[in-house]
Formats: sequence, structure tokens, C-alpha cells
Amino acid sequence: MKSIHTTRDVLAHARAYISGRVLDAGGGSATKYKSFILQHATSYTCIDASTGGGVDVVGDVLHMPFEEGAFDTVICNQVFEHVPHPEQLMSEISRVLRPGGHAIITAPFTQPVHADPGDFFRYTPEGLSAIAQRHQCNVVEKGLYGGVWALASSYLKFLVFDPYQKQSRIRRGLMRRIEGALLWLDQWAHPRKVFSDSFIIIKKK
Repeated sequence: MKSIHTTRDVLAHARAYISGRVLDAGGGSATKYKSFILQHATSYTCIDASTGGGVDVVGDVLHMPFEEGAFDTVICNQVFEHVPHPEQLMSEISRVLRPGGHAIITAPFTQPVHADPGDFFRYTPEGLSAIAQRHQCNVVEKGLYGGVWALASSYLKFLVFDPYQKQSRIRRGLMRRIEGALLWLDQWAHPRKVFSDSFIIIKKK
């Protein structure tokens, strides 16, 4: 398997599982992976508690206003740490996913505290898998991604630049350059030393 260093790498690796009607659960107003997802899907819907240009439905991911089996694919990127009831979130993902549909889930394993609006948990692939299996889902793949330099990039971004606060164009540009350089270095990080995130790909029974 090709080395995975970023969430974009996870989605690229999992593109064969992206199809049909896609729900981005907790995607936020940025929806920065929307264009990539739509290369493999027929429709894209983003639900998030915040308002914004990229949000289609403003709502609670723990109580999603969709019918059972409404989506072929659910993507839930870096959301599980922000909900106080992860079992309920997994239950909702399973409910809105059609039988045989896939969900791609990422969550932090080692990251700074980043309340949005809360920050409750950290996850290993085994932890995410255990939750999924309790909610009628089989685990297709699981793994860790992001080496020591990805971790350094994450800490720098949260502790120095604070992505949840408005930044000047100069600071945003500087952050992107530093982050890009560190993620480039991460290609040569030892694959078993430090990991910053977890991912699982699941299939509804």
C-alpha cells in the first residue's frame, strides 16, 4: 500500500469506495475535498452545525435529518473527536448508509486539543473499528497515517497559527508553505515511529 500522510491521501487511497450519493458528515463550511469527491460520485451533500457557503444542511450529526439508507457513501473526516457521543454518531452513519454502502472515517490519534466547539476523544484504528462493528458495519480497511513531520505540522498549525481564528493573508500563506514543507519531509518519516491520525473504511452489512 502506498504511504499515506494526509487526509487527502486517505481519500485518494479510498476512492474506489466513493460512489453514488455522498454525505459529508460534519464537513464544515470549507468542504475542501468536495471537488475530489465529485469526481467519483453522482451527488454531494454536506451537513454541519455551522453555516457557510459549502454547507447544504445545517444540523446535528448526532441527529441527521435524512431517511434510512439515503446515501451510498458517507465521509466523516476529523469529526469523531468533536462529539460527546461517538457511538451515536456511528449509529447515525450506519442508519443513513444503504446496505452495502461504504463509509470513510478519519479521526486523530495524536493531535493538540482543538475544540470545535468541543474536543472529547482520541482514536486508534482498533477503537474506531470496535465502534463500527457494534453498528452493523464490517471493517474493510484500517490504518494509521502521518509521521513525525505531519505531527509537527499539526502542532505548529494549532499552537502558533490557530486555524480556528481569522488570520491575515500573509500568515495564512506562511502557514501553508511551512505545512507543505513539513508534509513533504513526512514522506521519509519512519512508518512505525509517530502517527498523527487514524482511518477506517467500513461497509454496512
